[in-house]
Amino acid sequence: MLEKNYRVHCSLNNIPISPEFDVKTKVNEILTSKEYDSKRPRQMDIDDFLG
Repeated sequence: MLEKNYRVHCSLNNIPISPEFDVKTKVNEILTSKEYDSKRPRQMDIDDFLG
């Protein structure tokens, strides 16, 4: 479902997607770049999620 929604978003905004796109890799990149991969959700506040 997440991958489908992302593809629809990219389609509506004319963002090209490579044929070998992997949603798991994309999510891991985002979590790592924001350093959320080492935090527990219960220890985060709303500003962490919106930032």
